[in-house]
Amino acid sequence: MKRLFESLVVLSLVALIAAPAWAEDKEEKKAARKKGKKGRQAQVIAGPLAAQLEKANLTEEQKKQIAEIKEKYTAKVAECRQAVSAVLTREIRQARAAAMKQAREEGKKGAELKAAVAAAVELSAEQKKALEDAQAKMQEVQKSLRGEVLAVLTDEQKKALGLDKPARGGKKKDKTDA
Repeated sequence: MKRLFESLVVLSLVALIAAPAWAEDKEEKKAARKKGKKGRQAQVIAGPLAAQLEKANLTEEQKKQIAEIKEKYTAKVAECRQAVSAVLTREIRQARAAAMKQAREEGKKGAELKAAVAAAVELSAEQKKALEDAQAKMQEVQKSLRGEVLAVLTDEQKKALGLDKPARGGKKKDKTDA
């Protein structure tokens, strides 16, 4: 009986000591999730350009100019993302992600993959038009953003980072002209 009582006292003390640590851990995880969401929303320069800028030896003046450009485009990018989110609800995005995962597992690529994802969630003509418009506006904003950021860099920095080439997706030369 005495042994049982001692065990209960020890377990109570352990629980009493560990409870604040568990609560603190939960709060830290919650804060990290919130920070992550804000980080994604506030991320204006993303993808390869962001990675290349990390490697660049930017002067303080260039960093300041790029920060101003980011500030200028934050609202525009958020507006574009909001327009896409208005069409692609959480349920639609989840269904598309599941369809994409399944199609990739089946070995589909390119146009076949795109068709499988499109077939998984049938969007109305109105939704398709709204999505195309939102994506076109996003591409326009990103192209403008990229242009302004590249204008801040020196020719040597662009060349060192491989940014002296035109952006992908430009007009292709017609093979019949050659």
